[in-house]
Amino acid sequence: MLHIDWNECIQKVKREYINIGSIPCPAFGGKLIHFDERGFNHLVMKQGVRRTRSEQLRKFKLLAYAPYIVRESDKFSTAYKNNRGKTCAYFWSLKSMRKDTIIIVIIRQIGDTGDKHFLSIMSKRLPKSAQTP
Repeated sequence: MLHIDWNECIQKVKREYINIGSIPCPAFGGKLIHFDERGFNHLVMKQGVRRTRSEQLRKFKLLAYAPYIVRESDKFSTAYKNNRGKTCAYFWSLKSMRKDTIIIVIIRQIGDTGDKHFLSIMSKRLPKSAQTP
């Protein structure tokens, strides 16, 4: 069996992630969504704690959908403002259907004038009753 060092895997995904750069998003009037260090760190960590390998791997696999979802989304599904601390943060979700799964991209902006950046990606499987035959 091929052995791949987990840290090498993370570095490979990080290089691919950083190469995404910035993508205009129609949902925000064509403003750029930046794929920067903050988003990548959130794929690996959550509230200062390293995610499990299986959780990281799941997010890494979903990451392939993120550029497409950002580029093709013409509306956001959720808006949320967090006023904790000195600076407020704004969050939006962009959603896309893939077979029987909803893929959700989270966009964040720090402060009123900060750049919008990719923060996270997750998926939610539809219940059998909601799936198309």
